[in-house]
Amino acid sequence: MSTRRSSASQTTGISFLLPRDFVDNSTTIKLTLPKSSFWFMSLKDILKVIGVLLVPLMLGVVTLTLTIQNTKDAKENRAKDLDIAQRQREQTAYLAEEERQNKRLAEYLNAISSLMFSNQTLDPLLRAKTLSVLRQLDVQRKREVILFLYEAKLIRTDMNSGIPIISLQDINLDNIDFNDLRSPYTQLTSNFYYHTHMSLRGVSLRNASFQRRTIYGSDLAQTDCTHADFSSADLFEIDFSYAKLIECNFENARFDSANLQNANLSQSNITDEQLATALTYQGAILPNGTIAKNKNLLINDDCISGHSKNLSGTHWMIINGSQQADSRFCDGNSKMCINGICSFDDELDTTNEKSTYSVDIEVLFLLTAAYGDAWATNILHFHLATRGTQYALSKVRIETFGRFLARGDAWFTMGSVWTWGILGRVIDRGVHVWYTHLFSPDRLRALAMDVTNTSTAIALRDYADRLEHRHETPPLVGNRHFYTSDFQVHRRANWTIALKMHSVRTIATECLNGENLKGEHIGDGVLNLYTRDAQYGNGEEYENIFALLDWQAINGITVEVDIPLLPCHSQFSMRKTTFVGGVSDGNYGAAMMDTATHNLTAKRTWHFYDDFIVALADDIQDNTSALLQTAVVSRLLPPASTAAGQLIVQWSNGTKMVLADGVYSFPPSEPRLLWFHADNTAWMVLDDYAALTIDCRNKSGNVNQLGPWNFEMQGRLLTATIVHGRGPTTEPLSYKYTIMPNVTVDAVPALWNRRTS
Repeated sequence: MSTRRSSASQTTGISFLLPRDFVDNSTTIKLTLPKSSFWFMSLKDILKVIGVLLVPLMLGVVTLTLTIQNTKDAKENRAKDLDIAQRQREQTAYLAEEERQNKRLAEYLNAISSLMFSNQTLDPLLRAKTLSVLRQLDVQRKREVILFLYEAKLIRTDMNSGIPIISLQDINLDNIDFNDLRSPYTQLTSNFYYHTHMSLRGVSLRNASFQRRTIYGSDLAQTDCTHADFSSADLFEIDFSYAKLIECNFENARFDSANLQNANLSQSNITDEQLATALTYQGAILPNGTIAKNKNLLINDDCISGHSKNLSGTHWMIINGSQQADSRFCDGNSKMCINGICSFDDELDTTNEKSTYSVDIEVLFLLTAAYGDAWATNILHFHLATRGTQYALSKVRIETFGRFLARGDAWFTMGSVWTWGILGRVIDRGVHVWYTHLFSPDRLRALAMDVTNTSTAIALRDYADRLEHRHETPPLVGNRHFYTSDFQVHRRANWTIALKMHSVRTIATECLNGENLKGEHIGDGVLNLYTRDAQYGNGEEYENIFALLDWQAINGITVEVDIPLLPCHSQFSMRKTTFVGGVSDGNYGAAMMDTATHNLTAKRTWHFYDDFIVALADDIQDNTSALLQTAVVSRLLPPASTAAGQLIVQWSNGTKMVLADGVYSFPPSEPRLLWFHADNTAWMVLDDYAALTIDCRNKSGNVNQLGPWNFEMQGRLLTATIVHGRGPTTEPLSYKYTIMPNVTVDAVPALWNRRTS
């Protein structure tokens, strides 16, 4: 079939192919559409079509969106289901672990309880079980175990041996919190509020908390307490030796007699005041990184940062053995200046009366004279009476008491008597027994048998032998400075010298019960020398001397002569200074004191060597017309008829002679008096003076001038003084003199030449 196509150029239309039987071959149908139509549809029809097509499209989009959301919800629900399942598994595991922990704890407590009630010695088994369970328990249950062990007295130090039944050495107790415990084994609040004699030696206690705890007599030696919290805790007699206390919090903690030897305190906030109460911190690493020296030493270096303050004028420091000025000193509030040149505190320390058991490993306090002697005697009696009983002293106390006697009392004993500067008010009683030790040498030897430290035991036995005047005993030789009591002692084989000072932290002397009424200057740098069999004798140089003394011319003091002594009101209302202290390396030493008495002020030092003592003073000033003088010597001499009793002097022109007893005043003009010698001791005055007076006579006096007692004393007294002149001073005065103990008169000229060359 053939068709004809209409000419597009002539007609607008559509040509249809029709069936053969509908049209002939020449038939052409022509449709003419309106110009506003699209093909055969109107605009309305087109919009209807589009509307019909949009419905399923929108349904598809909605369906797709719902499918995506459902898929997301399904994933989230699955994640939640997985999380819930994980939590359920964790909870199940936690409950299972809790059950296991509780079971371990219960089994351990039952096992330990059974072992405790058995009659066998099972200490190793107890320790093994304890160490095993502590390695398996969490912090909370570890705390319960420690509480149980403590209340069962298994980790308390034994009062006799100092060793607990169970040692926790090397156990990890990190993060343990000892606060607010209530014992599950009693109805009472836990004893952890007050720990006594608890042994945690060698335990790791990193980040542990002892806030507000009271801990007494406990062993924390060798522990690792890094970041531990001891804030507001009371720490009494705690052994922290060799412990790591790095970055520990000691804010408001109260220390008393803690042992901080070789402890690491770096970056902790421990204060100088807290350190000052410690028994010892020798070898400890301090918060500023320095290593502490012996607590009795003042090492020549800067003070701890922040404590060089409130200074005026210059003070002294010792550099290479010479005296120099230095204004970098700590004030009296600085307590300690480790690796510094000062070591002062402002605590009151009554030298002769100390009734507590706070004896110091390094012997910071003196417990001498009548009360101290009686205290030591009672402890010795108690030790012997309770040996082997439940009341016996613990090993720690025995060791501490032994050190106290060996490193303290022994140093102030000349043979069997105390140095008189520490006697207190009993000096006016006049009976020699008051100066003599009350405690028995045999009790010292018994104590030595129970002391485990070999050097302490030997020192106690030697001390006992010297009390019995046994000359075959090795002499006690060395130098010790007791800064808390403002006391220094220097001992050589055949002489001893003791220096008594005072400061804001001490009471110079006592005058109770109407006794010791003239003792105002006993703490003003009194320098008592013993040369007659000093290691083994009876202190004859000062035996019953006190009624004979001019109390404004006792050994070593610098005073205003014509100003009356202060009246006694239980103690003397004396001026006190902060710059008082000393240095010692154990063999040699020096002491220094800012003196202030009435209107007089001075800076004074004393230097102790093998065969002589040097006394120096500068800046002596007074704003009144008082006569100023320094006493060089005031002591008893043997009879003039003996060689030791001869008083020999030498002048600068070479003249040497024996002075007859009498009173002499030597001017500073030539020929000048160079030295004088008596009782095997020489004194050399090396500085200018207004006059040098020597008074050597037999004297007598009644002790009723000193107190309520009434009897006479007699003796041959030597007193020598440097007269500086009258005030008011227009320029500072000074003195310089040397004491050479136990030298023959023939050796003095050569010594003079050596000292002045």
